[in-house]
Amino acid sequence: MVRGDRRQSGTYQAKGPDRLHGMLWKSPQIFSFAIKPSGGFINVTKVPNVGTYYDFYPSYTTFPGAHFSTPIIADGTVYFALSLGDGHLVAVDAATGQRKWSYKVERHDLSAPAVAGGSIYIGSGDGVLHVLDTATGQEKWRFQAKDHDYGVGSPVIADGVVYFNNLNKGLKGELYALDIQTRQPRWVYREQMYLSAPAIGADAVYLSTWTGLLVALDIKSGQEKWRLKAKTGPPALVDGTLYLSDGKNLSAVDAETGKLKWRASANGNVRAALAVAGDTIWYTGWLDSIYAVDAQTGREKWKYKTKSSCISPIAVDGVVYAGGEDQVFAVDGKTGALKWKIDCEKLTASTPAVADGRIYVVRSDGYVYSFY
Repeated sequence: MVRGDRRQSGTYQAKGPDRLHGMLWKSPQIFSFAIKPSGGFINVTKVPNVGTYYDFYPSYTTFPGAHFSTPIIADGTVYFALSLGDGHLVAVDAATGQRKWSYKVERHDLSAPAVAGGSIYIGSGDGVLHVLDTATGQEKWRFQAKDHDYGVGSPVIADGVVYFNNLNKGLKGELYALDIQTRQPRWVYREQMYLSAPAIGADAVYLSTWTGLLVALDIKSGQEKWRLKAKTGPPALVDGTLYLSDGKNLSAVDAETGKLKWRASANGNVRAALAVAGDTIWYTGWLDSIYAVDAQTGREKWKYKTKSSCISPIAVDGVVYAGGEDQVFAVDGKTGALKWKIDCEKLTASTPAVADGRIYVVRSDGYVYSFY
């Protein structure tokens, strides 16, 4: 899954390159964005009683809102979603860079994918969860969210259940717990406006809402266990603690009780999701830099200055990886010392997928790259 596991921790059990030797392969061109000279535009969304949200759309493309997801790798295949007016899911052979197959949904975006048990799960903007065969890209089955209005969020898979969110026509966010074997919902949770991607624990599901709540749900029934007023992004669950950010601050919440452990200023204004492992939280700033803070106190440990903005970091075997505008880089998770970086020549690059001593990156020139 895109954030590494069911806990949304941003950490992966893998091994990346300690030193960067060079490029292993460059795929044939898979897509094309038309280049524009300006930097982009910001869309402002104001939600009553909640706040103002800013979404940045790079203007290097003629398709408004066009983008590609962070790739994931499973069983020797690199998968990523692509929006070009229509939604595309692309599978690339991790050994050769050749495209294996692609799947298209007309006029709707696709979420980032999740892979489990020979199937790939991906949501589309028409309220459908698509389940495809990983080998062929053929659809096995689909589930249509009832009374949908907008999208299906990136699926999270745990213990034979796929969890995904949706916005219905009553402007209520819905979280589905869909039994993979029966293909029927075990339960559906509803709350006003959008819901975040869930973090899945042993006996509870955790998510945040646009109405300013952090909520814990019983994993079997979907009933609320507790709720906490907290304007926040998606939570990450590590060692019984939920870590979250409202953009300007970081917080830690006890997952069992919903009690706030600590709250600290995020000096860099958190841009996206957190990565958490052991005693450290890593995040990227809105304009530049990657930060490490102590998971017990929220105090800053170190800061690595980047020349431009970065996408959500991931942590793999003690190394933090991130992509973004003009660059892909790896830093030591303990010290912040640069291990290596790749100049992307004024292109936007995904945060890499990491496996078996190699990294895999999607760039806005339409190619997938593998480095070792």
